Parts: sequence; C-alpha cells; structure tokens
Amino acid sequence: MRAYAGRTKAYLINVSPDHCRTNLDPSKTRSYNNATSQLVQNMKHSSILIPIVLGFIGAKAVAQTTGANYTDMDHAQNVGVQFEICELVEGADLADIAKLNRRVSAEMNNLNINLSLIQLTPFYSRGAPSDPHAGYINMLVGPIAEFGTGWDKWTASAEATRIMSDAGKKADCRFKFAQGIPKYMDTDEILRTDRRIISMEWCARRPGVSYEQLRNRHNNFLKRMGDNLPSTAWHILVPRLGSSGPGRFAHMDTYTSASALMANEERFAGPNGFQQSNEYYNAYVDCEGRSVWNGTYFHKRK
Repeated sequence: MRAYAGRTKAYLINVSPDHCRTNLDPSKTRSYNNATSQLVQNMKHSSILIPIVLGFIGAKAVAQTTGANYTDMDHAQNVGVQFEICELVEGADLADIAKLNRRVSAEMNNLNINLSLIQLTPFYSRGAPSDPHAGYINMLVGPIAEFGTGWDKWTASAEATRIMSDAGKKADCRFKFAQGIPKYMDTDEILRTDRRIISMEWCARRPGVSYEQLRNRHNNFLKRMGDNLPSTAWHILVPRLGSSGPGRFAHMDTYTSASALMANEERFAGPNGFQQSNEYYNAYVDCEGRSVWNGTYFHKRK
C-alpha cells in the first residue's frame, strides 16, 4: 500500500478487504499524522461492525489536543476494534449505560488498559417493530495486542466482574472483534473535535469481481475525489473474531458534523449524481443500505 499524504490528509492507496494487514511505505509519505434489522442482520451475516475513527496523530499534534493518542502504534498494522452490539432490556435506558461506561472508564484507568471506548447510538437507522435494530454499540479501539493484555487484566478484576454483572441487567449484548483498514483520513479535522457521526454500509463482491478490481475501483474513487471527499475518514472493515465467515466487508465513513454528512448527500443531488454510485453497485458489489450512528467518547487512549 502506498500512502499519499499532504500536511493534514492521508490518502491510503491499494488496500483490499481480503487483507488484514496493510503495507504502508513511510518513504512515500511526506507526513502521516496517524490517525438494527439492518445492523442486526449485518451482524448475523458478517458478525462485525466496526466503529469509529479515533484518529492516528503525530507528536506535534499531541501537544495541541487532549484527544486519544496513537503515536506509539505501528501504523503499518491494522487497528483492532472490539464492539458490543446491545439491545436494552425493558426498563433500562441509555442513561443507565452511560453510568456503566463511566465505571468501565474508571476501571480501565485503574488497570492501565490503554484503549479507547466509544458508544454508538442510532441516528439514521431502520427500526420498525418487524425490523429491530441495536439499541447501542460499545466499541473499544487500539492496538490488537492491547486487547489480549486488557482482557487478562479485566477478567482478573473484582470490580470488572461487578460491572459485567450489572451491565447484564441493563442490556443483552454480544462481543465481536474486527480489524479496520484505513483508506483516507483528515487528521487535523479529527483532532479538531470529538464529534463523531459514523456511516456504515455492508457489502460483498459480485460474482466474477476480483479483489484487485475492487481495490482499483476504490483507489480510483479516492484519486477522483481528492480533497473534495466530504467525510473526515474512510475505513474498510474486516470481520475477524465472532464472524460467521469471510467474504463481506464494510465501508465506514466518519464525519465530524451533520453538515459534512449532508454535504455527502449533496453529491448525489445533481442530474448525474447517482451515475457513478450505480455503476459501482451494479458492476462490483452487492451492498445493503447505509446506517448512520452518533458516537460519544467515554474513554480515550493515552
């Protein structure tokens, strides 16, 4: 993978959803500031949703922000993401979950678990009685190895055991683990605000379409859009642990405002707005509709 980066934006080329490792060539990077039925059905088929772009940030940027810190990570590696897909039980609400997540954050500090925790709640999503959706999703993001040591510490903690027991009284949750491959990231904008709006779209290659063809189509889209890409970041999500099997992937776009989200919708408002996207869907992939989520930090990696 080659990374073409300007002062604040990184364009990550030649990433395919069948690879769970990227091959970033730092010599080609001038500056790499490292950065429900629908959803429930996606999880049944792909058993993964990934979250959110927390950002890879350079040392200079660290001094200017209190955001999550990823400067010690090997950014030639994919980021690890664990998530809980949850449905609230009768009588519970999101205020109860916020209290639990604050307890989780406190115990993560106590145990020195260096991951970020973000809660996703539905924004634009399907949710008719016959078409249920997840009530919320808790996501942990950070280096893959940190999940192993983190779970070892967590399962040995008496307070963590109490938290898990109390959480089970408020929601029915399932754990999943995935890897995220970065395609594009505007690191300055990610550092500017903690506001996160996440768009997700699950896809599968159409018969006869190779990974190379799909990769080239994604890369050509990046080159064509350039700095006009409305999203702050674009990731390819790859299911791993808890997955029903390989083959599916997801586009995850991260926005830092509703205005940016709607700027993306404006791209399709013109006479030929849907022409290129229809070509992508008809020739390359079979995708499900997009869902959109609000993201709130409860714990930031240091």
